[in-house]
Amino acid sequence: MKPADVRSEMIKGLERRLVGPSSNTTAETAWPGEFIQPKIVDASFSEPKSYPTGPWVGPNGEEVLPDPPKNVYFIGTLGPSMLRSAMEQGEEAEDKLLEEAENEVNIEGEFGDVDVSDVRGDGDGDEDVEVIEDNELGAEQESIGVSVRIDNDVNELEVHLAGGAYSEITVSQANRAWWIRRDVSFVVRLSANESSHQDFTDGEVEIQIGIDVRHDAQDTKVCTIWARNRGERTATFVEATKKTLFQVRLSAELPSKPKPYAPFSSRLASSLDLLYQTITLFSIGHGCDSKMEKTESGYRVSSVSMPIVKVNGLTPDITKDNIPYAVGMDDLGQMNTEAITAVERIISEYDAWIAARRKEIPQLDPTLQAIGISHLDECGRFLNDIKAG
Repeated sequence: MKPADVRSEMIKGLERRLVGPSSNTTAETAWPGEFIQPKIVDASFSEPKSYPTGPWVGPNGEEVLPDPPKNVYFIGTLGPSMLRSAMEQGEEAEDKLLEEAENEVNIEGEFGDVDVSDVRGDGDGDEDVEVIEDNELGAEQESIGVSVRIDNDVNELEVHLAGGAYSEITVSQANRAWWIRRDVSFVVRLSANESSHQDFTDGEVEIQIGIDVRHDAQDTKVCTIWARNRGERTATFVEATKKTLFQVRLSAELPSKPKPYAPFSSRLASSLDLLYQTITLFSIGHGCDSKMEKTESGYRVSSVSMPIVKVNGLTPDITKDNIPYAVGMDDLGQMNTEAITAVERIISEYDAWIAARRKEIPQLDPTLQAIGISHLDECGRFLNDIKAG
C-alpha cells in the first residue's frame, strides 16, 4: 500500500470514528480495515459478559451501539439546548455511586446504604440523570449554514438535510440501554427571493430548515441555507441524545454555477488573502466547512463536518540546475572555499528572487499590492541581516 493510500485509510477511519456512518449501509456502518463480521443484534442476541467490542448491526443492517451516541460521535451533530451540567452531573453521580458503594460493601458482599439524594431518575450513570436546577446552557452546536452567491433570477432552491438519529433498544442480559440508528432525511423547496423557514419532526428530533436572502448592489444575491435543532432545552443526557441529529449533511441544488465571492470586499485585506489569491471561493460554511460540486442537473453546495485538506510536502532539499542549496557543517567550521561559494550563491539567488517578485507587484489586485510590498521589504531586511553576518 502506498503512503497516499495509507493516509486515505487513516482519514476514513478518523471520520468514521468522530462523525459516524452517513447511512445505514454496509459500506458506511463498517469500520475501515475491519474484517470482523458484524454481530446481528436481534431478539436472540445477549450482551457479552466482557465489555462489548462489536461491531454490531440491527436486523436490517442499522448501526447499533452499546453506549449513547453522544459519547461516541462528537462532530457533525445538531443538538437541542442542553443544560451544561446534564452530562457532567451524570458522570459525577456515577463516580460517586460507585465509590460509595465500594466503601459500603459489608462482609456478606451486600451493598450498604448509598446516598444518591442529589440524583433524580431511576437508571444508571449519565444515561438518565436529571439536573435539578441549572439555567446555564451547555456548548451544544445547534445550527449550521452554508452561504452561496447566485443570480437574481433564481427563484427557488431545493434544500436537503440528511443525517442519523438514535433510539434506545433493550438487549438481553444488558445492564444498560443499547442504541440503534435510523436514517433521517428532510427535503424542502424554499423561495430564493425572501427569507423563510419550515419546521420538521422525525421521532423526537425537531428541526428547522430555512434560508436568509440578502441582495447586493450587483445582479446577484447571497442565500444562506441553514438548519437548526429546535428542540426545547433538555435536562437529561438521554433526552438530549434522542433529540440530536447526527452525521448532519446540509445541501442545496443549484440550477447554475454559483458566483464567486469577492475577496475582502467588506473588510481590509490580509496576508492570507495574498497567500490564497488564486483560490476561488464559491461557498462559505457557518459552523462547518462547505464545498461546491458539479452534478448531472447543475451544481450542489454542501456542508462538510470534518474538513480535509491536502497540502504539498515540505522538504529542505532544494536544488536549482541540479545543484542543491546546501552548506556542509565541516565546510562552515573551516569557512573554506566551498562554504564561501555556497553561502554567496544562496545570498545572490535570494536577492534575485526578491527582485523578481517586486516586478510582479503591479499584476496583483490593487488592494493586495501594499501587502506584497511590505512582505518583500521584510525579505530585504532579512537579506541585509544575512549579508551583515
